[in-house]
Amino acid sequence: MVSKPEEAKKSIIRWLEEEGAFKEEKETPGYHYTITAEYKPGTGRVVSIYQKEESADKVLITSGMSFDESMKKRFEEMEDREDLLKELRYGLLRMPGNFNLIMDGDILEEVRLSNFVFYDALGKDRLIRALEEDWKKFLFITWKVKEHLGRK
Repeated sequence: MVSKPEEAKKSIIRWLEEEGAFKEEKETPGYHYTITAEYKPGTGRVVSIYQKEESADKVLITSGMSFDESMKKRFEEMEDREDLLKELRYGLLRMPGNFNLIMDGDILEEVRLSNFVFYDALGKDRLIRALEEDWKKFLFITWKVKEHLGRK
């Protein structure tokens, strides 16, 4: 079982390499480690895996999706914008992990996703499950946005 940040980092990098998902490790002030992965490999979807220095045994997994100006314009013109936001909120609430919808007024700008794993549960299976949960949230958001944009 993992008990130290250096052990966690080495294990996480090894597991990501085994899955073809490891991108890079970088040093970041205030963090034991910061690892970037592409999950699912080949998609360009970037996920960050890191541990803050003040966190003794908690590994964080975060990702996000930002919308460009053309998408924001489409959101602004969308008549059922509130329905989309409600479906995103209630759908994401039923999924593991956390989310934050970043808004500019009532226009969706970005969605941030996060999850965590404590050392006592940290293994390859739990890490990959957390990445899979992130991927499913990404797909859910993408499909919901496309569904609502197609209603115009």
